[in-house]
Amino acid sequence: MLFSTPFVQAQHTKKIQQLKTELLSEGNSTKVAELYAELSALQLTVQPEEAKINALQSLSISKSVHYIKGTIQAYHQLAYYYMHIKQYEEAEKNVLTANETCKTYNNNKDLIKGFLLLAEINWKQNNIAEGLQYLEQAELLNDKVKSTALSILIHQTYGFFNQFQGKNHLALQYFIIAYDKAVVEQDKTGQATTARLIAETYMLLKNREKALEYYQLAIGQFKNLELLKELTESYYDVGTIYLINSDTKNALENFKNCLDNALEIGYELYIKMGYQSLSETYEKTENYKEAYENLKFYSAIKDTREISELEAQLAFEKQSKEFELVSKENALQREQIETERYYRKIGILVFIIILTLIIFLWRSLRQREKANHNLKIASNLAVQSKKEKEDFFAYTSHEIRTPLNAVVGTSRLLGATDLNELQQKYVKTITSSAQNILFLVNDVLDLSKIEKGELKFENIAVDLREICEQIVQSLSFKKFEKEVDITYQVSDDIPNYVLGDPVRINQILLNLADNALKFTPKGCVHIAINSTQSNTEPYEPISITFSVKDTGIGIAPDRIYSIFDSYQQAHLSTTRQFGGTGLGLSISKLLVEKMGGTLKVESEEAKGSEFYFELTLTPCEKKNDKTTSIGKPNNLSILIVDDNPLNLEVFTDLLQDNANHIYITPASSGKEALQKIDEITIDIILMDLQMPDMDGFETTRQIRQHNNPSIRNLPIIALTAHVLEGVHDKCIQSGMNGSLAKPINLQHLYTKICSLLPHKCTGITTNPVDHEITEEITKKRIDFDTLKELTGNKPERIAKYLATIADNLPQDLLVLKDAVKRLDIEEIAKIAHKIKGSLVYIGNTTIKDQIIHFEKLKEVNSDENEIKKIFTDIEKEIILILEHIKIELTLN
Repeated sequence: MLFSTPFVQAQHTKKIQQLKTELLSEGNSTKVAELYAELSALQLTVQPEEAKINALQSLSISKSVHYIKGTIQAYHQLAYYYMHIKQYEEAEKNVLTANETCKTYNNNKDLIKGFLLLAEINWKQNNIAEGLQYLEQAELLNDKVKSTALSILIHQTYGFFNQFQGKNHLALQYFIIAYDKAVVEQDKTGQATTARLIAETYMLLKNREKALEYYQLAIGQFKNLELLKELTESYYDVGTIYLINSDTKNALENFKNCLDNALEIGYELYIKMGYQSLSETYEKTENYKEAYENLKFYSAIKDTREISELEAQLAFEKQSKEFELVSKENALQREQIETERYYRKIGILVFIIILTLIIFLWRSLRQREKANHNLKIASNLAVQSKKEKEDFFAYTSHEIRTPLNAVVGTSRLLGATDLNELQQKYVKTITSSAQNILFLVNDVLDLSKIEKGELKFENIAVDLREICEQIVQSLSFKKFEKEVDITYQVSDDIPNYVLGDPVRINQILLNLADNALKFTPKGCVHIAINSTQSNTEPYEPISITFSVKDTGIGIAPDRIYSIFDSYQQAHLSTTRQFGGTGLGLSISKLLVEKMGGTLKVESEEAKGSEFYFELTLTPCEKKNDKTTSIGKPNNLSILIVDDNPLNLEVFTDLLQDNANHIYITPASSGKEALQKIDEITIDIILMDLQMPDMDGFETTRQIRQHNNPSIRNLPIIALTAHVLEGVHDKCIQSGMNGSLAKPINLQHLYTKICSLLPHKCTGITTNPVDHEITEEITKKRIDFDTLKELTGNKPERIAKYLATIADNLPQDLLVLKDAVKRLDIEEIAKIAHKIKGSLVYIGNTTIKDQIIHFEKLKEVNSDENEIKKIFTDIEKEIILILEHIKIELTLN
């Protein structure tokens, strides 16, 4: 039997009925106010107008008996009602009124709830910045209140904000923290709601297995708590997952549970969705009878009003027809009656045909809309996936960099002690390996940049033999774990130096060699570098083949084309047996492609594999190092704030220098740091960001509010292993003077200290061996008067312009070289004009005539030899200009 909308609205939950019964017999006014507020909350989604009336009733009673907590609760419930009908301005007014009451009566817990409500109201209006401000106020206030229950709500709200911005991995982290707190607090409701949030987030991340796991946890808790509304929604979500997984049996079971609960509580939306989902699922199982029956119920609910009107109209028309037939029965002949019946049959047939066409068109349009909707969802998920992956790598890198900081620092300290030759070798290997790990961490974080083409490559002198030697030395310790030799061979016709990016080439070969070693239980891993063409002219590009060959387990033919995919290995069992994620090969492939090559593989099971690629590189001469360095600071008192005892010990050993009067004071927390600055004289503070109780940001804010101006203005440098986007900007906003990433580069730290405290440093010193070369490089190649005038004499702008030119000139030079080689007159003129624009910014005129000659190459007669000679002069000068820019950027 079909049921109508009034019948649906007449359904109520057991709890609602119980509350109404209690209201009839309750005589305590405060209790009555609480019951009305609770009833309003339960009615919000199914009977919103009645929910509003009960919230106002609760407010009126609470005010009449001066029940402050009830008054605040009623205002909050009214805010929820206005949020439900999307009248956000009215919702905000009610929360602000409640907050004023909280402040008057020093009710911090409800004030925190008010801040969370304001955050949600702004979030729903897409006011992310204002919402986050309210959320931060709630978090700061809860640091004083120390309520675990409120902390759960705060972390849930942070999760919502990140989820709204598409940062699902970060949202998941906040929800998991909230769930763990609910478990510790034995907050069953918190566990249930947060488990459902985690499940929904896993669905956004397309991890259906984990989503099912947390949905089942949520369903169990909702049953125990008799939260039938949330239970209904969870059953529907689980049924949807099983349907996606083509598990129709479990899908039907959950959709039936969803419908049963929805009917019990009168949840009209999920009654409709329940019948619709059951119909679609039965259709997939080819049980068309059940599919049709459920579709009828769904259609009846969806179109109840229209059907009722149509039935009434048809009944009236039928009565009219019957009356007409009776009145004409004696007047008309039998033939006329038969004719009338004939036309009625035709009309019914036409009606059935039209109705069938309407149903067919409706179903077709519905399927089309569903397909378009799914396509849109898939497109959005594809766009979000890259951003989520980058956020995930950035978040987890903090845990990698923190111990890595200790490894780099202690190995550096160990290397400075009195060691024998073998011990020095081991320390060098540790340092090299730690540096390789650091490169790997940075490259994992830059994976999304590689894919977008945003990663920049250096173009400097590379010693391929030295790279091979370092790789063999870095991996040599693994020879003791298995019977494998690691060897390399660089053919004699390979130049001593070529132009390229040594870090990236080292990373590619290291990844390939380490991967080969991992899958080679015995035998050898051999790195080979050979030239595929003879170098007929000096400094002309040549093709070089790089190969890493092993005698390992090999790769199955059906797996060989997927091993370069991110997070993939040859087989699932490979991860368990050999470890790793398969990310190294993916990064190597992307890096090779960005340098103009293609990474390929040849393999045979049980016989080994060979990975190889070819790059076109240009021979060059190795120049002496021309770097200038900042002298060590003198007479300096440094306060180091870090909650990690090992980090404090490492930093102290690295920086403590009695000869230069550099003294270190450690502080293991923000509170201890605030005590130290009042007790002793400090010149500069090195501040960790992530600390319990009071983090680096809050510690800095309190220092900047100190009554003593000399303390208030102390230079503060953030030392952080956290590389999430925006961390540096947040450091500056909190009052810090800059930030450096762990593991700390001492030269970078000294440079930063000297920029903040120049009177505490010995000044700039230059390697005397390179003095003559440096003079040649810097001589009249940058006109700083021109730069100062152009930038308004702002150092940060000068540095920005120099860095931009340093990024663009090498690529422009390569394009010009290629155009000269092909004698492409138009391209030569075009790129020369572009180079001239860069040189004008720095006031360089040393190759002005040569550049102008190239610009006007169409108008002058120049043979091939003359063009190549002019290019040689330009190339030599641009290399010197770039070296000068590099020195200036180092000094500043």
